[in-house]
Amino acid sequence: MVVTPFSRGINLLTGITLGLLFGGVAYSAETPNYDANQTPGYAQGCSAAQASNYRESINYALQAEGSGHLADALQRLETQANSLGSCRLGAKLYVQIGLLEFRVGRYADAEVAVERARGIHNKAPALTSLELGVSYFVTASTAAIAGQHLAAIRAFQQTTGFFARCGPQAHQLLTRVYSDMAMLYVQQHDLKAAEEMLNKGIASEQQDTHPDAVQEILIKDTLCHLEYHQGRMSDAMNVTRALLGKYGTDTTISPLLRAHLYEDYATFCMREDRLNDAVQYFKISVDLENEVPVPVSQARTLALLGRAQMLDSQLSDAEQTLTKAVNQAKAADENPIDHALVSETYGEFLIVKRHWNDARTALKEAVTDGNSSAAFASVHIAALIHLADVDHHLHLKKEEKQSRRQAKLLQAGLQYPGAKDVVDIATLRNSYTGDRH
Repeated sequence: MVVTPFSRGINLLTGITLGLLFGGVAYSAETPNYDANQTPGYAQGCSAAQASNYRESINYALQAEGSGHLADALQRLETQANSLGSCRLGAKLYVQIGLLEFRVGRYADAEVAVERARGIHNKAPALTSLELGVSYFVTASTAAIAGQHLAAIRAFQQTTGFFARCGPQAHQLLTRVYSDMAMLYVQQHDLKAAEEMLNKGIASEQQDTHPDAVQEILIKDTLCHLEYHQGRMSDAMNVTRALLGKYGTDTTISPLLRAHLYEDYATFCMREDRLNDAVQYFKISVDLENEVPVPVSQARTLALLGRAQMLDSQLSDAEQTLTKAVNQAKAADENPIDHALVSETYGEFLIVKRHWNDARTALKEAVTDGNSSAAFASVHIAALIHLADVDHHLHLKKEEKQSRRQAKLLQAGLQYPGAKDVVDIATLRNSYTGDRH
């Protein structure tokens, strides 16, 4: 059996973009369209030229984002923000800059931008409820990517509070946020709270008079993950299969979102020992990630592909794939949960090759990645079990005993189906030795 954290990343999957922000939601009854010939409260301290340039920059950024040129959009907004001085329109620009920084994977910079926006707003109110909601969405998402799930949940709660004030037009945003919150609770193994958030997302989707495909995918994919952790594997797999059948080749859907669906299905195949199918679906996922206009880390998907190849005794391919995963995982903003998964999987592979000392280094890194939250528990358990195996071969009796004790303590705290599944690598080691001979 295989420990494979079954989760959905936050970055780029929710689809909150400038286009969505300004496509009929931002300019709600609360926020009338900005008229450069007038000076509404939030534009006080701004000259007519600054207000006009702000509007031109927004239009340019929308067009650039729509054509996939996020770097151009970001550069234009940053240039405009630097020229505004004390003009309160700067708060609005920094929200938009934060959203784009997040979308291009510069998470620390994104958080700095939205904090700056809120700082300006706190001194002189400039942001609408929608913009404040988006700013907290960025804060929540960056915290989630950093593995700080409790902080992310608190920020998402603030997000929903602001979005709820935006009227019916905000349903599509609320659906996305509730879906993300449910996923965080799933990763924390709080399945009751996850189900509550999922039901809120479903209710929001049902109230939307024009729901889009992304809402359907996120809600059903969240349902799939919840069912998986409830032990309802057949139901979860059927949901994913249906989503793939409907949207797997739909080019109007983000390649990254479709890549996630293929990764999910490949994970199911791996659980059922359909390893050749798993390898093929993971490869499709990697190919789709390559189509994303903004480069994204593939470390997680590559690690899962490498694991499937390893289990299928494709050891040469596994080594190439896992080496690539390790190199990508060194990125500064890499999700620590994914980083731990890469290190743990690579450690397993090194055990198969009987590279004990190198395996120990990788597994120790996996154990120390992240924090003590439940989201890291599955990877930490697998790493500790295999670390104990390595310590046994290296005759490190004290360390072996400590690793086994830590693994048992973590296992005792996990009470969801599949929590105790681990990779049996003895057969793989023997297979590698036989192939080498």
